[in-house]
Amino acid sequence: MRHSFRRPTRRRLALAGVPAIGLAVVATLVPASGEEPTRPDPETFNWSFQGEGDERVESADFRDGEVAPTSAQESAATALGATTVRWNQFGTPRVLLNNRGYLSGAAGGEAEEVARAFVTDNAELFKLTASGVDSLETLTDSPLLEDPDLMRQREGKDMSNADAPHVVTFQQTFGDGLVAGNDGLLTVGVQRDGRVAYVSSSVTGEEEVSGSEELDAAAALQASADNVGLDLGQLTGVQAEGPWTTFASSATSDLQRARLMAVPTPSDGTRLAWETTLLANDAAEPAAYINFVDAETGEVLLRDNRVDHLVDGMEPPPPPSGEQFQGSTAAQGACTPDRHGPYAVEEGAGQITVAAFATVPNGTDDDIVINLFRDGQGSPVASQDLLGSPEVLTYAPDGGVPAGDYFVEICEFTPSAGSISYAGAFSAGGPGGASGFTLPSWRVFPGNPNLTTTNNPNADTRELWCWDNMPGIDCDEQQRKRRPGCRGTCWHRAARPSPPRATTPPRRSRSSASSPRTPSSSAR
Repeated sequence: MRHSFRRPTRRRLALAGVPAIGLAVVATLVPASGEEPTRPDPETFNWSFQGEGDERVESADFRDGEVAPTSAQESAATALGATTVRWNQFGTPRVLLNNRGYLSGAAGGEAEEVARAFVTDNAELFKLTASGVDSLETLTDSPLLEDPDLMRQREGKDMSNADAPHVVTFQQTFGDGLVAGNDGLLTVGVQRDGRVAYVSSSVTGEEEVSGSEELDAAAALQASADNVGLDLGQLTGVQAEGPWTTFASSATSDLQRARLMAVPTPSDGTRLAWETTLLANDAAEPAAYINFVDAETGEVLLRDNRVDHLVDGMEPPPPPSGEQFQGSTAAQGACTPDRHGPYAVEEGAGQITVAAFATVPNGTDDDIVINLFRDGQGSPVASQDLLGSPEVLTYAPDGGVPAGDYFVEICEFTPSAGSISYAGAFSAGGPGGASGFTLPSWRVFPGNPNLTTTNNPNADTRELWCWDNMPGIDCDEQQRKRRPGCRGTCWHRAARPSPPRATTPPRRSRSSASSPRTPSSSAR
């Protein structure tokens, strides 16, 4: 059967076994009893460390075989000057690196053009034909920015210095735009002057998709559910835009999804497969799987168990002081369905501070964004994303905060199936949260930490960082949310509250300065 493929707008990683096939699609969402499915009481849940105890279904890759590189490929890697070469299961370079230099000379043009030209010149190394290189879709072209341009990029502003190294990632596509659902990626690191510094790939040399669509989306979901022992109950189709075929289930309030993709295998070519997303967040034992099911045989090729509970005894931090709120992002991802508020702010408030943290992540993703709106304005007056959770937004425009009603919206940084639950607080007052708002502090390894000695090799070289104007906390370094000439969410290092050390403070790298919680290891 020939299928008209639509190119997905977003790629998800996935993985699964051999199931029985068959599913009755019905026109009702209610079970046979006529009653709506009920949410179980969380107090009755019997979770172990990861939630499923000995019955946990582990992630697995059921694709057999491994393809060895040819002597011509090995010679090509040596000719590039690669000192580190590792091969993937498809016989193409998993890692290609010259520890003493670069893999190519300088070249002009945009980073994406340079990267694609490098792949074209070395197509044999990646087992690609000319048409195979042409079909590579540019997935990302990411500049490795340094502050302050990193923050300017997040705020949608123009870069002050666009001359930066780039990381370009391509994705294999097959036939009429069928995308590689797992593997099929090729990443090229390009220096400022066009020299290629690093290559990594999971591409396959099999450029034609084999297999026919013998299973429809419903049968693929049933095959996937059988493989993990999940009861989906009765399903009914739900109209939804995009490449997914979507179903509602009588056994859970979560939607179930499937879409056609291509999955490379080492021994059976590139197979036509269904990517299935199974969710049951309101079950006694929550379930979340992303599986790839062969569209012809019903065999589960890859399985990925996405459930990840908090460790026993590790509770979320208490909410900060202030007017508190809690909620969840929309079940289909994106943002809070109904914004929190209104919060009345009177004339003379020096700043608004909003803090929020994820109480239940969406899989392993707890990266949230805070948006602050003023009544009557369609766009947020301030937004904040510090690459994780918790998030703290400070709005302190020149001249003070305009009086009025304000609303808070919490969004997933990467919208996806499922939702993130969160708690937080809103406060308006003077600088530093004069209305009683308590901000967190955190411990962080500086970009260049102080050296330890042989007498104390396990010394803790972290520093305690905190937000500016936090009384009673002796921080090694304070971070201020706003710098002169910057409105809304900009922040920078404030002056140290204590006298300078006898030694020269280590220079911070971009990673430690741009995300105060990365890589923090303990928060207060």
